[in-house]
Amino acid sequence: MVGPVTGGLAVALLAVPAPTALAQAAAGATPAAAPAVVANGPALVGTNPDDKTPFATNGQVQALAQVGDRVIVGGSFKTVRNAGTGADLARSYLFAYNRVTGKVDAGFVPILDGVVQALQASSDGGTVFVGGLFKTVNGTPRAYMARIDVNTGALV
Repeated sequence: MVGPVTGGLAVALLAVPAPTALAQAAAGATPAAAPAVVANGPALVGTNPDDKTPFATNGQVQALAQVGDRVIVGGSFKTVRNAGTGADLARSYLFAYNRVTGKVDAGFVPILDGVVQALQASSDGGTVFVGGLFKTVNGTPRAYMARIDVNTGALV
């Protein structure tokens, strides 16, 4: 199986038998069969994973970073919704929420024109590095990488 292409390189994912199976095979014994996968078994994440955090109503979440009590969320979405509400909030590709209250941060509304693929909290505790397929941030040319203030959403 080949994983996502990153920087022009394909990442190959290989299944490697457990060391005990290798040892059994080397000794001529038949290794024990792997446990069966149950069809229609429990999903990794349910359709409603949490009633306390906001969620993207379209697109996908691709990156998370925690800075203090804020969780910064990046991805391919264009709208998000606070848990327990029916109102969509326009947040293209990047939003923040308070990890204690679970509410979307109304003061953090940076405007990006493309998907966010990576986030890294900075050591200063007040900014986050954002990487992705965008060309502008808040109307300023800033291709693929930006540093954003987590309080205001402004470029740094």
